Amino acid sequence: MTVAQNKLKRTENMLTFNVEWFDPQASFKRPYRLSYYAHDETVEMFDLKAHKVFLRRSNVGHIPISELFVGSTITICGRQLQITDFGDDVTRLALIKRRERSIVIVKPDFYERSGLLIQKIQEAGLSFAQLKTMRLGRSELTELFAIHDNHPKFNELIQYLSHKTLLVMEVIGKDANSVVWDLVGEEDPEKARKVDPTTIRAQYGLDWVRNAVYVSLGLDTADQNYQILFGKKREPTAYINRCAICVVLPHVLRENKLGQVIESIFAEKTFKVSAMQIFQVDRDSAFEFFEVYQDVWPEFSSKVTELCSGECCALEIQGGPDVIQAFRDFCGPYDPAVSRYLNPVGLRTLYGTNRIYNGVHCTDLPEDGELESEYFFKVLQ
Repeated sequence: MTVAQNKLKRTENMLTFNVEWFDPQASFKRPYRLSYYAHDETVEMFDLKAHKVFLRRSNVGHIPISELFVGSTITICGRQLQITDFGDDVTRLALIKRRERSIVIVKPDFYERSGLLIQKIQEAGLSFAQLKTMRLGRSELTELFAIHDNHPKFNELIQYLSHKTLLVMEVIGKDANSVVWDLVGEEDPEKARKVDPTTIRAQYGLDWVRNAVYVSLGLDTADQNYQILFGKKREPTAYINRCAICVVLPHVLRENKLGQVIESIFAEKTFKVSAMQIFQVDRDSAFEFFEVYQDVWPEFSSKVTELCSGECCALEIQGGPDVIQAFRDFCGPYDPAVSRYLNPVGLRTLYGTNRIYNGVHCTDLPEDGELESEYFFKVLQ
């Protein structure tokens, strides 16, 4: 076996990363070397400052390899670790192909079916580095779609998308762009129906302008799109007025059921989703958000741990003056065991397992709707 083959075999079994943990008591970032064994998902950690083993090789729960990339945050033993770099060149080369980027924009005509696309992307083994609603002006859209500026319907496209609520996703994974293209099909829905009638555009597209989704044309285009869309801070699409908040908990995202939850919400025509975004909440923010429940939930500490254990998705829900009570009823009782009796089709019945992993958090009190929306869509931005 050659040296290169030996390295590849080792990489298939062990990946190494430089990670940091912010110690709130010392107000200091502690550096570690994290080793991840892919075949059994065990990990070990070495304290780079103290020069000693911090965690012997252990099984600390499911850590998908798709979550291991520079800039991501993973939770091990209750500590949120930010991956700052690859630990060696072998790991870097092995994983670089796994992080191909594709930019996806859900257009207004398909916005209420965006959960279906999210579900298909997750089922294809891809992940979301970013997912958030945006509104774009004419100049940004013109730059974004410049490659199509000679198309006879270019101006109609810009007009159609201008200042509308769009769902924008940075999708990552092996061969991400080609995988997403296979899911959505040809740009022209008529052609898509002839080539593969099972694709998104074939089933839901109307014409070149209203063809459900935009997907970056290639790797270079994806990088250019990323800079335009995520390269600056934006005003949220949330209204922060007469609203409820739904937070899809990390365990649901780990189970690849985010798309199903969003589909369930949109299927209830009473509600409109005015803002949506994936967040990685740190422990202090999770505590602050849930603090009002500290003397209410016996499992308060475990709920905080769950909220900061991985990515969650916050949605601002609109639906009239009684939206908070209506959405609470839609979610079902806090305890999924109770919800199964009182609301067999509630979100907590469908996606919750117990009081800690109960699928979603929803606004409980009328005075909390705007406060919770502001927390996610203003404070945490």
